[in-house]
Amino acid sequence: MRRQLQGISLILFGILLALFAQVNPWIPIIDDLLGTISGYASIICGIIGVILALKKD
Repeated sequence: MRRQLQGISLILFGILLALFAQVNPWIPIIDDLLGTISGYASIICGIIGVILALKKD
């Protein structure tokens, strides 16, 4: 059960990062780089979360 909860939390964190990438906050120094990194990080977190949530104990 613990792995499924970790997977669900990673999926939710990936969704949060995806929303953060869409909003594109105004940070003058790393404006474009931060949006790109958070977009890719959300995909990676989502994939790892699905693997952990569906993995049998």
